[in-house]
Amino acid sequence: MINKSTLPTKLEFSELTPIAPRGLGGLLQDIFANGRICAKVGWHGGLIDVLYWGQQHLRAPEFFSGNLGSGYHKLFCPCVGLGENRYYLPLKNTKLYPFGLGGESRVIGVDFKQELLLLPDALVQRFEVLSNPKKLPVFIEMFHNERFCAVKKENRKWSDFEFNARLNAIVASCLDENPEVFKGEDCLSQSKHDIVLMDAPHATTWIGVGCDSPMKVRCAPQRFKLYLTSEPNQGREISFFVVFANSREKLMKRLGELSKNVHQECQELVSGYERRLLSRPQIDVGNPVLNSAFSQYPEVIHHVKVHDRPGALRGALQKGFVWGWDGMTPFVPTAWANESDYTAQMLKFFHETLHPRWGIPLEFTTAFELRLYTPFPAQAQYIAGLYHYIAITGDWAFAREVLPTCQFILDRCREHLVKDTGLVSWDALWPDFPEEMEEDGNDINSLNNSLLYQGLRSLEYIFDKLEDAKSAKECCEWAKRLRASFVKYLYDEEKGYFISSCSSKDFKPRKHYCCQAVFWLTPFARELVSHAPGRISSFMDKHLRSEKCLLSLPKWDTAWMQDGNQLGSSFPAADYLYVNVHKEMGNDYGLKTWLGDVEWFWRHHTAPEAFTPEAENEDERGPDNHGCKQIQAVSTWYGCLYNGIAGLDADHEGITLTPWSDIPVNIRGLRLRGTSIDLKISGRGRYIGSLKLNGKSLPAGSRKIAWKAFKGKTARLELVRSEKVPSHPVIVRADGLRVKSLDSKPGKLSARIEGDMSGEVVVQVRGKARVKVNGAVVKTNYEPSTSTITLSVASKEKMELDVVQ
Repeated sequence: MINKSTLPTKLEFSELTPIAPRGLGGLLQDIFANGRICAKVGWHGGLIDVLYWGQQHLRAPEFFSGNLGSGYHKLFCPCVGLGENRYYLPLKNTKLYPFGLGGESRVIGVDFKQELLLLPDALVQRFEVLSNPKKLPVFIEMFHNERFCAVKKENRKWSDFEFNARLNAIVASCLDENPEVFKGEDCLSQSKHDIVLMDAPHATTWIGVGCDSPMKVRCAPQRFKLYLTSEPNQGREISFFVVFANSREKLMKRLGELSKNVHQECQELVSGYERRLLSRPQIDVGNPVLNSAFSQYPEVIHHVKVHDRPGALRGALQKGFVWGWDGMTPFVPTAWANESDYTAQMLKFFHETLHPRWGIPLEFTTAFELRLYTPFPAQAQYIAGLYHYIAITGDWAFAREVLPTCQFILDRCREHLVKDTGLVSWDALWPDFPEEMEEDGNDINSLNNSLLYQGLRSLEYIFDKLEDAKSAKECCEWAKRLRASFVKYLYDEEKGYFISSCSSKDFKPRKHYCCQAVFWLTPFARELVSHAPGRISSFMDKHLRSEKCLLSLPKWDTAWMQDGNQLGSSFPAADYLYVNVHKEMGNDYGLKTWLGDVEWFWRHHTAPEAFTPEAENEDERGPDNHGCKQIQAVSTWYGCLYNGIAGLDADHEGITLTPWSDIPVNIRGLRLRGTSIDLKISGRGRYIGSLKLNGKSLPAGSRKIAWKAFKGKTARLELVRSEKVPSHPVIVRADGLRVKSLDSKPGKLSARIEGDMSGEVVVQVRGKARVKVNGAVVKTNYEPSTSTITLSVASKEKMELDVVQ
């Protein structure tokens, strides 16, 4: 392992696209992808790996492999030729895209532009002479060690590359056979798996290497190395391309297309990227590294899309095909990124691929069949994603279309209810080996049930809106029981934090303390932590916070590193809980430490699935997997930009803004409910100094803004934070509810609260307060850590609220 001190990163962030001044900017490697294809490039500038997910079985995506430690292995390695001499092109001022790179170089007095770009089915290396004062007849030559760069696997058979003069390309085939019958993984989390699956018994992938310039091909003895040489030229563009296809006929057709159109397709790839950067919200948080990260995260999601199967996403730029849990994490960020249309495609994909018995798969085969199952309560992640989509778009026609999938999940969960608790028993979604955390197959898992709770709260409203009052009422009552039981059985009063699970037989607690105990996807997740937000945030800071990430478990936990992997790593999706519970407290320590994590990883051009700091100085070696970008991480971190830095939450009634910290926020062009919103946040503190919509001050007694307040195609929203405590009570949360007839004056607040679902109104007060509901004095519990009181609101209730402090 190369120490980061010997390989310092020197990426520049003067633009949204990271730039490497020389080489890869100090990166050990970087990883790029587009749909089914992935390529890794090493510090030496050469390709390390080329992967492609076609129709072959899941364990066979690797087709070509070079060497990270040495440039000796020539994997489709290009150079410039002049006469008898060859020169590698040293990269400089290189832009690092999710789908490749593009930079400049200068050799033999000639200036070149060079790119390595990934089309959905092809790796393209593109060269253009920018300046050639002496008119030298340069050519491009590609070296390829066919003998040992082709990946050998059991039950794999390669043909030799053969030159096809008509196509101006070399062509080979790779047959992958898979005689194994898959019967599930040998771990508790898949213990109920009983599906017998033949994962792609045989599949042939065809590979062609072509050039848009006439080329010559020479093969060294024993096929040790191939030399592909273009015609000499003085100035025009030249491209070599490696194409993958599932049949010889498709390969032949595609090689012909690229021979004519490769430069046009590459230009459209880059220009499409640039257009998307402008069509998404423009983000400025006063830090160029973070600005770059937040602009690139949605692009990572875009480039793991399986283009021929709308809504399907691979799990990362690097290894892995389509996963259910990972593939649902972009539900929230794509909606924030002005791409709700793709959120709908993802929801529809999982609706269409729903397994009749197991529901949403955890892992898909390349034929989009279920390979591993997802725990039923964790599948409520789908329902939470649908709710967020509805909140942002108001698209009820689509909600009605996919409602059967929500009903399926609800029905399966109902079958595994534990007595009258509202909690559901099932295998844990995480980790892979829950038996190392004392689970035994009879488990009430906190992460699973936190997702189910949010699904139930979401469906209470969705069913009501779709005129199914009976189902709405059932979800409301079920959620109330689950919430009470969640705190009773899964919250450790002594530690001030949640345990991972308890037994579904006798409720015996398994005292392990996971960072992702509450998987926070909707505003309703707040209700699960509202009993002790101060203790929960304090526990996370004291026991789960490390130098560069949250730990999955405290180091004193008896399950720490018992699997040697996940039980001592980070879990990026847990950052939703960490950031949001600190927001509840108005404590920006959590926000700034999290941003420090994000910045450190992006300086290494990564957003990893995990980081494993077993040693106290683990960060000195850099990230676990240099250059990797995983959709769980980019999805969570992009979502935390809005929930965290901007303090922005959305429900079906409107948005809520929570002021905290002193980080400047400028988000332009955020499209919500048909309105393009410019959001500017300045100042410092956990209180609102002023809140204006289109230059007009909004009522000071509430942080919630109804959707109907946004009139027209554009809006300007300005929030100034303050450290000055308001002179009157303030409604800080009313998730799922409407705030009307608002009036505030020193020491007093009056409002009407109502909604189409049950909920809570949370009021910030100075110490004890006298509260009236519909004219009658009521007792309230004061939460000193947040200086708030909370009142429950029943579905369809119209509450006249008066608070005097």
